[in-house]
Amino acid sequence: MKTKNLLILSIASFAFFIAATSCSKNTDSGASAQLSATLSGTTYTPSSVVAFDEFSEITIMGLQIKAGDSISLSVSIPDTATGKTALTLDDAAVDYYDSKGTIAYSSWYYPSHGTVTFTSWDKSAKKISGSFSGVIYRGGATLDSVVVTNGKFNTSYQ
Repeated sequence: MKTKNLLILSIASFAFFIAATSCSKNTDSGASAQLSATLSGTTYTPSSVVAFDEFSEITIMGLQIKAGDSISLSVSIPDTATGKTALTLDDAAVDYYDSKGTIAYSSWYYPSHGTVTFTSWDKSAKKISGSFSGVIYRGGATLDSVVVTNGKFNTSYQ
């Protein structure tokens, strides 16, 4: 599942997310759209959440706007997944980026470990909820990591 085409997918997804959040005042996928996590001890709660089914993946993305920089966190799972089983980060993904390009942690591109578990998924109504945790990495001279704990999502998607 991890191919070079995923880089294009991530860039396209991030661009889609930025476009979606700038075109609408209410960017939540549903009235109670949620995405949150603790990233190396710091609570991450985005101001906007959007979720979509594209390229055979359900992606839940959050955007947290801070002075001069926007930070995004996304969770992706195959839309063909079944059951309430934990997916490893070989089959699912967690990505954490900032708009300045100084943060780029991705389980798609660097050996990472962790799980994404959906606790409920109504494919007809397009609603999904679950949890995620693990350690994701970024490249460079030395691998740097961020520990993701208490990750939760609960949203509808398009």
